[in-house]
Amino acid sequence: MSESEHLPDSTRPTRDPGAATTSDEFVRALASLRVAAGESYRALHQRTGIPLSTLNDTLSGRRKPRNPVIRQVVQAYADDDAQAAAWLENWAVLMVDESRPADPAGSADAADPARSGTSAPLTGAMPVLPASTIAPSDTPNARKTRSRLWIVAAVAAAVVVLGAGLVWQIGLAGDEPGDPGPDAGPDAAAVLDRGTELTVFNVEEPCRDQRIAACALGLYRSPWEPRSADNQTGRVFHEDVVVADCVIADGRLITDETGVSTHRWYHVAVPGSDVVGWLPAVRTRTDVEVAACRASRPTTS
Repeated sequence: MSESEHLPDSTRPTRDPGAATTSDEFVRALASLRVAAGESYRALHQRTGIPLSTLNDTLSGRRKPRNPVIRQVVQAYADDDAQAAAWLENWAVLMVDESRPADPAGSADAADPARSGTSAPLTGAMPVLPASTIAPSDTPNARKTRSRLWIVAAVAAAVVVLGAGLVWQIGLAGDEPGDPGPDAGPDAAAVLDRGTELTVFNVEEPCRDQRIAACALGLYRSPWEPRSADNQTGRVFHEDVVVADCVIADGRLITDETGVSTHRWYHVAVPGSDVVGWLPAVRTRTDVEVAACRASRPTTS
């Protein structure tokens, strides 16, 4: 029997990519579907156009999966478009989760209601420190060794963060905006009429082609209040266009997933909707001049 004439093997167990809890598990599930279908790598190559070596290395776990490859293999083995969409959504969630720091406290979207199913309706549109390789031990020498390794790792991580984010850190945490501009009001039409377009930017690469809750970025009623469902006005995604009419430089400190921080927030409206809210400046890379808002930070009594 030739390689392209393999028959389906119903005796081989298959895994559900939609139930995978890690990216490795997801890839193994796709590999099991190929085996159960009795399809050779060459036949899959002919169906998808993906190079043989790429298919072999990806499905055998020797190569880091790339989104376009995963998408084509999913489409090759899903029963229908709905199943393919569900599998791809799970893949995106896994990739986002695995790309985040082990301790995301303080990051721009840690506990962000924009990324939960209970947040406002859609509006349309530190690197991880390496795990220690030292076996667990309570001896003083072992503890000192682990301590030194973590210090070295932390310094290395800080260098990476500074190198990647220095330019934006300077731009985002710079001087106060210039002369006062318009009031930061709730009228979307007014904002759209006088504002400047900004393009939303998501630093998490797996999210850039996904419009799912796990990849949403929040817009907020107040740039000074903590993130919460009550404070949220809507959600946007990578490469969505919003219109900003003014900016503040004393909002709540926001740090994105790469370590870039800012107190700057844009007052924006979402074209084609009535949504108005505040977008952290770390969520755009559009470099335009925007007037300062006539908005004052609330005082506490």
